[in-house]
Amino acid sequence: MPYTRAVEVLDTLRAAGVTEITLSEGRMGDGRYRIANRTGNYQFDATHKFSISMPSGQQQWFTVIWPAKDGRPARRLRFYPKLSAEGRTPWGVAWEPGTNVL
Repeated sequence: MPYTRAVEVLDTLRAAGVTEITLSEGRMGDGRYRIANRTGNYQFDATHKFSISMPSGQQQWFTVIWPAKDGRPARRLRFYPKLSAEGRTPWGVAWEPGTNVL
């Protein structure tokens, strides 16, 4: 991902109320991370979840959902992957189960 795009994503997360962001390097297939690449709802730790929507012929997205906590309202943040105009581009969301690493 281009650096400028990474900065945009991090700024969006901060604007949504995320207070801690950690970047982690990992290798898919080592058993530590899981990948979601189909439409559906996924739990990535005890309180947070995300959903993926991959309608055919329309823009695709995934949504991260934070529950209401300590007087703060529940929040949703939607991301739209930049996909090729020539056809379906494979993409997914990687997370580390039992942690807040998404």
